[in-house]
Amino acid sequence: MLRDKMRNEEYFNEAIKFTDEYISEEIEYINTTNPLKPLAAMKTSAGLCQITLDRLEFCYSRGDKIEKSKNYLIDLLKYREMQLHYADLLPKEEEKHRVEWERLGFSTYKETFTWLAFAVSAGASQEYLKKLFYLVDNTGLDILFDRIAVKLGDTDRPIGTKVLYAKPYQLLLDALEAKKEQQPMLMNKFMDAWYPACVKNGFYDTHNITNNFGYAGYWCFEAALVTLVFKLDDSGYRNHKYYPAALVHGD
Repeated sequence: MLRDKMRNEEYFNEAIKFTDEYISEEIEYINTTNPLKPLAAMKTSAGLCQITLDRLEFCYSRGDKIEKSKNYLIDLLKYREMQLHYADLLPKEEEKHRVEWERLGFSTYKETFTWLAFAVSAGASQEYLKKLFYLVDNTGLDILFDRIAVKLGDTDRPIGTKVLYAKPYQLLLDALEAKKEQQPMLMNKFMDAWYPACVKNGFYDTHNITNNFGYAGYWCFEAALVTLVFKLDDSGYRNHKYYPAALVHGD
C-alpha cells in the first residue's frame, strides 16, 4: 500500500525504473572505461551510493515490504567499499576531494542515519554493521551517532561529547535521554523541527518539482532508527506525518 501521500504509485514506479537504469549505466561506465582515473571512479561510486539510497526511499514511499531492501543494502555496502577503494588510490594532489564524500556533513549525516535505519530494520548482520561503521568512520565526533554505533556492536568506539548538528538533532538526543513518559512529547517535538531544519538540504521542498524524480518522500528515518536501536515505545508518535513507522513495525 502506498505510504507517501504526495505522489501516486506510477510516479514511484517510474522513479525506481529511472534509478535502476542509472545504476546499470554507471556500473557499465566503471567496468568499461579504461583507464578510469581514481577521482572519477570515486565520484561515480559515491553517486551509486546516493542513487541506491534514493531507491530505498522510493521503494519505502511506494509501500514495498522492507525485506525487499536487503539486496540493495548489500549493493550499497559494496558501492561504499568501492568509494573507499578509489579514494585510497587518489594521488596526493587530489586527496582533498575525498573529504566532501567522507566527512559527516549535514547531508551525509542524515544519509548515514537513513542507511542505518534500513539496515537495522532489515535485520542486518553484525558483520554488515561492522563494515558499515568502518566505512563511515568519523568516530568520536557526534554523541548521537556514536551511541547508536556502540549500541549496534561497535563497542570500542569513542563517544563524542556533543551533537554535530544541534538543530534539530539535539532534540533527538534529548528524547533518547529523557524519562520514558517524556519521550513521546520530545520525539514529536524533534520531528516537528526536523523538516524545517533541513531547508538547505537537497530534498527540501522537492514535492513541488514536477520535471524529474527529485522527490522521494519526507521521512524522518532518524526517528525510526533511534526507536529501533533503543527499543522506544513509539505509540505516542507513531502517527506523526514524518515518522516511517513501517521500518519499525514492518507494516
